[in-house]
Amino acid sequence: GNLAFPSGQGIDFSATGTGTGTSTSELLADYEEGTFVPVGFGITYSTASGVYTKIGNTVIWSAIVTFPTTADTNVARVTLPFAIAAGNGNRGNCSIGYQDGPVTNLTALHSAGTSYLSFYVGGSAQTNANLSANTIFLGGSYQV
Repeated sequence: GNLAFPSGQGIDFSATGTGTGTSTSELLADYEEGTFVPVGFGITYSTASGVYTKIGNTVIWSAIVTFPTTADTNVARVTLPFAIAAGNGNRGNCSIGYQDGPVTNLTALHSAGTSYLSFYVGGSAQTNANLSANTIFLGGSYQV
């Protein structure tokens, strides 16, 4: 059978705390794997799928989305499987790749306290129309 813990309990690593930082918890109380469907704001993606692993308060994820051919001028955003922790320093990281379009220097930003990321080129927010017919490959991590 599986080892199961009541809610709020887990594996206590306090005997191994040797880091130089300030520890806020040494209890591993959450692990989850799953899939999610990234959702656009104002559009329906032609392709949208994602996977994630949540270990404690950290989410590691990857996804693929294909923007439809559109003239929609809403800011291009992709939802994530969990809301990002609020506060400075909780923006996470994201790797990005793309095909099928003329977009160059595309970056994505996790916004603390939200459940999505937004796309930028040279510091300018991109619209759905800017990414029209592009397939975007994404992956990253953040804290919840």
